Amino acid sequence: MVTEFGAEFDIIAKLKITKNLTYSVGAGYLFVDDGFLNQAHDPDDNAWGIVSNLIYKF
Repeated sequence: MVTEFGAEFDIIAKLKITKNLTYSVGAGYLFVDDGFLNQAHDPDDNAWGIVSNLIYKF
């Protein structure tokens, strides 16, 4: 049995600052289906997240 939780949308941007240093930032949003939520949650309570990375390679 396959359970559908909803749909997720992600976006990520990368910026090369120097030869060895890269900065990336991203965001994600989960559109939750009604079957995933229980009675205590509002259907408009979707999940989202933000990520930020600074990467140095040597």
